Amino acid sequence: MTIICIPPGAQLVMRDIPQCLQQQLGVGDEEEVTFVQLSADAYSYSDAVRFNNGREVLLQKLAEGQRVDVLCLAPVKEVPLQVWPAAVTRQPRGA
Repeated sequence: MTIICIPPGAQLVMRDIPQCLQQQLGVGDEEEVTFVQLSADAYSYSDAVRFNNGREVLLQKLAEGQRVDVLCLAPVKEVPLQVWPAAVTRQPRGA
């Protein structure tokens, strides 16, 4: 058994997804997924992957030998757009 640590929010590509799982989850043979932690409760399965269609599957439900490639270990954060106020120039009164 191989143990790996993947942080929540990591972006992965699952390859060769079994046909039964494709039908059950409405996904294709190859999909980008996000690694998620569904619970922090002790003694419970909590690690899963979330597909772009919002469906989730626990890692324990995946087939042994499931192929996964890591795209990015850190969650992608959206950078807020910063709007800088335009310089306001006022004309002196009476000018």
